[in-house]
Parts: sequence; structure tokens; C-alpha cells
Amino acid sequence: MLNKKKIRTMSKIAVMEKHHGEELQKAREYYRSDYVAVQLLKNVCYLTVAYMIGLLLWGVANMDMLIEKLNRMQIKGILAGVIISYLLCMTAGLLLTYVITMKRYFYGQELFRHYQVLLQRLEDEDDIEILEVTDLRRKK
Repeated sequence: MLNKKKIRTMSKIAVMEKHHGEELQKAREYYRSDYVAVQLLKNVCYLTVAYMIGLLLWGVANMDMLIEKLNRMQIKGILAGVIISYLLCMTAGLLLTYVITMKRYFYGQELFRHYQVLLQRLEDEDDIEILEVTDLRRKK
């Protein structure tokens, strides 16, 4: 006979796996420090490429000023401005990445705990069903 509680629990598990499968997998596989480190490393690369593209576009738009400063030999001033702006952008981007990544990680951990509770409930229902069948056989 079909157990409605068991079917409901299995349906909840299936829906959770379908909608949150990737988060559940990451929460199961990664330690917090590893997960954050991977995300920060990826974003260092993305931010560097984005900064270089932005710097190139800014250089093209302000070519007259750049050529004038290069003619006056103000290379140190240009280089200092580029490095300081890069460090500011990188700091802001990595700080934002860290906050978002931690939020995602803890959300994934919460989902994983809920997933484990559902699996435990399903296992307990199986144990109860087995005990009931065993008790019925003993009574006969």
C-alpha cells in the first residue's frame, strides 16, 4: 500500500534536488574556506580583465591628455594613478565578492541541512514501515 507521508517527503526531496541541485552539491563538496577562495580567485581574473578593458577604453577616449602627459614625461603620475585605481577597484570587487559568496555558502548549507532532515525523515518512515510489517508477520 502506498504511504502518503512517504510520497510527500520524496516529492519534496525531488523538488529540492531539481531547483537547488547545484547549491546542494557545492554545500556538500566544499569547505567554506575552499569555496570562498575559489570564488575570490575567479573574480580576481574577471576583475583584472574588466579593469584592463576599462583602462583601454579610457585611454582611447582620453588619448590627447595621455599623449600630452607622456610628452611632459609624467609617466610616474600616470602609472601611480593606474595602480591606485586598480587596487581600489580590486579591493571593492573582492570585498563585494566575499560578502556575496559567504551569503551563498550559508544559504547552501541551510538548504543542505533541510535536505538531510528530509532524507532522515524518509529513512525513519522506511524503518517504521519495516517494523510494522515485521510486527504483522509475528502476529500471524
